[in-house]
Amino acid sequence: SKIWQIPIHDSVSDLTFAYFLHDHTNKVYAGLTNGELVVIENIGFEEPRDSIYYITISFIPISSVLLAKNQLWCASGSSIFIFHAKTMDYYKQISISNNPLDVILKICLGDNGVWIAVRGSSVIELWDPDKLIRILLFNIVNETYLSRRPVSDINLFDVKLHMI
Repeated sequence: SKIWQIPIHDSVSDLTFAYFLHDHTNKVYAGLTNGELVVIENIGFEEPRDSIYYITISFIPISSVLLAKNQLWCASGSSIFIFHAKTMDYYKQISISNNPLDVILKICLGDNGVWIAVRGSSVIELWDPDKLIRILLFNIVNETYLSRRPVSDINLFDVKLHMI
């Protein structure tokens, strides 16, 4: 049975959860298709009425949200916006490309860092979450390492990455 629900003024594209052990609080972060991030604090069995707030990240949909250590990564377009997960203080913005058509499809945390997949591209990236630098560019079609992202992946490869 339903415990509670919260009306959100746009579609949720991705979400993640954080539990903060030092003060026994939690947050749910939901990326929206209108480019906003919804933060819901202290989720439990009662509806959280006074602890919901919206942060405008971009005018482009939030495609993926990720908790990496104490950082919240929000992918929107070809950029990732990084916040302190507990305080929601803005930390940094990184851009994977100058091409506006390179839209980040998914970000996920692995043992070696943060993996990034771009819609319609066969190139995946690995980023160091501490230094915020790109560690690796890898083309999954021809299994080669790259020194920089191709200007355009359109019509260069027959296979495209759609999910990691």
